[in-house]
Amino acid sequence: GYEREGGSVQEVRGLGVINVPIPAQDLSLEKVHLLRTVTMMQHFDNCAVICNFIPWSAQQKSDLVRGVTGWETTPAELLTIGERSHVLARVFNIREGLSAEDERLPRRFFEAFREGALAGKVYDEDTWNAAKLAYYRMSGWTDAGIPRKETLARLGISWASEYLPASERKINYVD
Repeated sequence: GYEREGGSVQEVRGLGVINVPIPAQDLSLEKVHLLRTVTMMQHFDNCAVICNFIPWSAQQKSDLVRGVTGWETTPAELLTIGERSHVLARVFNIREGLSAEDERLPRRFFEAFREGALAGKVYDEDTWNAAKLAYYRMSGWTDAGIPRKETLARLGISWASEYLPASERKINYVD
């Protein structure tokens, strides 16, 4: 069958994140990395007030920032801006009471699809939880989904640790 790549896939392919199509139902580390990269770019788009419906590549967005601000930037730096935004949103949500236990899917998600292209297929809950944990770790967060002190420092937002649970502020994380 004919498969068409959407703009998001073309954009991350340009960043060197993926080289081959990844099936929709795949929850591999490569898919988690792809999700994380797309999420960071979407956060950058929100910060820059860029319309999500215009299919600009990461390089075009970098050129746009350079043209408007004069800042010599790269697509990788735009991802870092997006990551900073994502982590600050995470800190805010934790401050407001969000925990890893809240990030779960309804039971129905783990039942077999009744019809359509995925009829009879089922997502394994343990595989989904492993993918969530991999996302946390790739993001520099604890297994409880809390951004590590080192992650905040790398992103230049160490001050945000003030809004994390007291027990998390004092820990020096070593993997």
